[in-house]
Amino acid sequence: MKSPAEICVSAHRTRQRPLFSAPSGPENSPAKPDPAANDANSQVLGGSFLDAWFQTLRCSQTYCGNCRSGQFSEESARQTYRWFGALDGLSLEQWWAAKGSAQFRESIVPVRIRASKPTGRSQERVGGELWVSVPFNDPIKAGRLAEFACRQLLIFSRPGALLSDSPLGWPFFRGTITSTSIIKSVRVVEYHRARTLASTVPMWQIGEELRLKASAISRLGDSPRELADKHADMGKTVSGYLRRGLRLVENAARGYFPML
Repeated sequence: MKSPAEICVSAHRTRQRPLFSAPSGPENSPAKPDPAANDANSQVLGGSFLDAWFQTLRCSQTYCGNCRSGQFSEESARQTYRWFGALDGLSLEQWWAAKGSAQFRESIVPVRIRASKPTGRSQERVGGELWVSVPFNDPIKAGRLAEFACRQLLIFSRPGALLSDSPLGWPFFRGTITSTSIIKSVRVVEYHRARTLASTVPMWQIGEELRLKASAISRLGDSPRELADKHADMGKTVSGYLRRGLRLVENAARGYFPML
């Protein structure tokens, strides 16, 4: 059994922060693609921030168009293309097998943290401790992994830090918006786009079809006033998801994720 190597870092922290995988290097370069490993790794992707990033980019007509033309207005957008490539018609699993695994699979590693909160009153707080735990089968690899984890921790601790600032941190990234909320918002954008392609559809109807808010779904026996209130409530809910989703999609195409 592998024993963990733990490194204690003193820090003024109030909650656990994400840690990250080791970078490529002579001692820990990614292994050659393994179809079986790709299948196993792809199982952890669903619902992750990498999944959310993939779906957001695939939803972006701007990003997909830029991929076809090879023209990008910003270097950050071009860098996103280097990471993800063209996504038209690809499922997450297909993209992972074709490109994503080579780019991001080294992030799937056993890194754990244990944090103690600062103690004392606000003006007399004593710094807590942050423990980074990595497999210790090889001291050099363990040291590289712990060093990289701490470096990434500093990156993601900055105000306004994004996953696009350090993509290899995707399994451990925590933002102001959850990956589940991002995926839901993007799917509302996609569904709204498809439903309104040929004709105008009320916002509340789209919300009911997607069952976005149970309390705002009309039911048999509702009075005209109740129906009007529910339709208004559902319309606002759909509009909120659309605004959020469109901002996420637009900014992802520019190379910034997840940015509202």
